Amino acid sequence: MFVRSLSGIHVPRERIRALDIEQRSAASDTLAQTLRGTEFLQWAAHTEERFDRIVANPPYVPLRRLAKRIGHAASSISTPEFGEVPLRANCWYAFLYAALKLLKDGGGLCFVLPAAWEYATYAVPLRWKIAQSFALVDIHRCVVPLFEGVLEGSVVLLARGFRRRGWSVHRRVHASADLLARELRRNTDAIQLRESSPRVVVPLNLASRESSLLPLQELLDIRIGGVTGDVGYFLMTEHERRTRRLPRTSVLPVVSRAHQLQWPSIDREKWEQLRDQGERVWLFCPPSGAKKHGSVRKYLRLDRESGGCNRKAFKVAGRNPWYRTPLPKKVHGFLSGMSRRGPWICLRGMPGLNATNTLYVVTFLGASDDESRAAVALALLTTVAASNMAEIQRRYPDGLVKYEPAELRRVLVPKPRVAAGAGDVYRRAIQALLNGNGLECQRLADAWIAGKPS
Repeated sequence: MFVRSLSGIHVPRERIRALDIEQRSAASDTLAQTLRGTEFLQWAAHTEERFDRIVANPPYVPLRRLAKRIGHAASSISTPEFGEVPLRANCWYAFLYAALKLLKDGGGLCFVLPAAWEYATYAVPLRWKIAQSFALVDIHRCVVPLFEGVLEGSVVLLARGFRRRGWSVHRRVHASADLLARELRRNTDAIQLRESSPRVVVPLNLASRESSLLPLQELLDIRIGGVTGDVGYFLMTEHERRTRRLPRTSVLPVVSRAHQLQWPSIDREKWEQLRDQGERVWLFCPPSGAKKHGSVRKYLRLDRESGGCNRKAFKVAGRNPWYRTPLPKKVHGFLSGMSRRGPWICLRGMPGLNATNTLYVVTFLGASDDESRAAVALALLTTVAASNMAEIQRRYPDGLVKYEPAELRRVLVPKPRVAAGAGDVYRRAIQALLNGNGLECQRLADAWIAGKPS
């Protein structure tokens, strides 16, 4: 396919070197100087040829599954500039790495890669180096598969001006293969990897001369909410509280379910909506003084058969006093670990509001005001963050995806851009997400990080 396309734009046969591990010839062989039965990684390790352009669709296979000779060829690729290919990497990584060694100064490449290009931890150094090593890098991300039988989305990586100054990265996300192809056709100079007059690009993500990707744990802390040990006893609705005649001094306001996170932020008015709708938003957690109240004493003394607490439960038996559920301190927001939309932060706008362990609580590190917290929360909504999430997802048959706090903390996100207006953009982004428009949510977050009008 690539050879026919190159021939179609009048690249002479003698200027095309084609390699295929398949021994059988094909009709397109006459359109290039074709090497049949040739494995690229082994050939790249020994050839003295160098090229102005390299075009490839490498295999998406873990290196450990390859034949030993090919795996050895991949692991032997190293340069002082790029280091070594890690053994845990995928074949596409080794192909891209090897291609850089074959490229002439000023040259360019076009690679069709899996979505893992954007989130694989082992690829972080190479992503950074490619951004630094080319004058222009275009990343086109397609969120749906480009090839039959391949389940994940794909990336078309276009890079020009190898080892030339003025490097910058331009990234776009496309909802379908047709939209991606339409964009590439509109920029035929880029897809053909021909030199042209400079295009205007927006520095984004890896384009900064400072590190622009940060692990989430540098921006915020994520922990589980309070573990009651006996949900049926400790969590209750407003109706249940009134029926048991428990005073407000004996309960604390909480959110306890993912569906209760219905807004970009939750203040007292919104929490009261949940309360009035019969949601379980009270946590029985009486202070010492409240024990003097007759209804509190009665509720504490109930045996298990009458609706009392299971005091033998692990989390209850180990507490002193058993009726006080330890809650996280310094809570700035809430996040569900189980979602069909991906993780996002519902900011806390109600003092004293906490959460139980079906939700995670968020504490921002160094973000002391609403605008800076919204800016960090926007970074979590970007397409870069979403791509990185794919590596840690635990997908269930009903479509729900689970994220563990420890894994979320390691996810790489773009460096937040803190400026006035972040809160407004965040509210619009979350509203789009809750309305089922995830692409618009990501577009708003990406535009904010890039400093573009939204």
